[in-house]
Amino acid sequence: LRPRISLQQSAGTPVNKGLVKNFGRAVLIGTIGLCYSSIALADAEKHLSIAVASNFTATAKKLFSRFEQQYATKITVSSGSSGTIYAQLIHGAPFDVFLSADTLRPELLEQQTLILAGTRCTYARGQLALWDKGLDVNSLPVDAKSILSVLNNTRRLSMANPTTAPYGSAAKQLLEKLGIWSALSSNVIQGNSVLQAFQFVETANVNRGLVAYHLVKNQAHVLPIPEKLSPFIDQQMVVLKHTKNIQLAKALQVFLLSDDVQRQLLSQGYANLNIPREPI
Repeated sequence: LRPRISLQQSAGTPVNKGLVKNFGRAVLIGTIGLCYSSIALADAEKHLSIAVASNFTATAKKLFSRFEQQYATKITVSSGSSGTIYAQLIHGAPFDVFLSADTLRPELLEQQTLILAGTRCTYARGQLALWDKGLDVNSLPVDAKSILSVLNNTRRLSMANPTTAPYGSAAKQLLEKLGIWSALSSNVIQGNSVLQAFQFVETANVNRGLVAYHLVKNQAHVLPIPEKLSPFIDQQMVVLKHTKNIQLAKALQVFLLSDDVQRQLLSQGYANLNIPREPI
């Protein structure tokens, strides 16, 4: 039997109205607290479906495992080129969050009102790099003349598709800036994503590639492309408007923008995110 709490006093003794009022307030506060606890627990138990640009997928999975533990939730990751994911999103793909490798696709989604207002923000900055397993980088200064001399002697060059992949677009812009795109374009082997372009060189199918620096940071024979030749690539994320897990999706944004995660990205070869990190 549950103990009953009674405010009834002995006959002839007036009930303390203040006591009743305070008791009622305490019950109300306790009820609200239980409701919020239930909501927080429900949110933590929900599932997030996240579309991630190929270049960030390996890093994202490691970071997401920490987030899953922290929020007792489950994340499903789908990866591909930013352009391919964008095409899926405008046709109703049911993702909660999109981590793009550029700013263009998030901006286009925002213009089409397909994202939650105020959730577009930069989570990482990428850098282009020239990777050649036979390249003696120690003897080369990092300047336009050196990079041009290496690329001029290229028989086959791996890079991502410039139409669908931001790092492919950056690679093409670099070659155009150096004045050699027309001469080299017939020798370019395009990957669907920068990750595939990296794999072409990794498996020795192609001897040289323009890829994301963070993919080859720990490899030998890598020449990072300076920002004055190829602007760093801002990678933005958005929360999709149709998500049913708004609070959890926004919590993921806060997590990725935290100082701890940003330090980790910097150590992995991403450029310093020296711009405002708050959602736009």
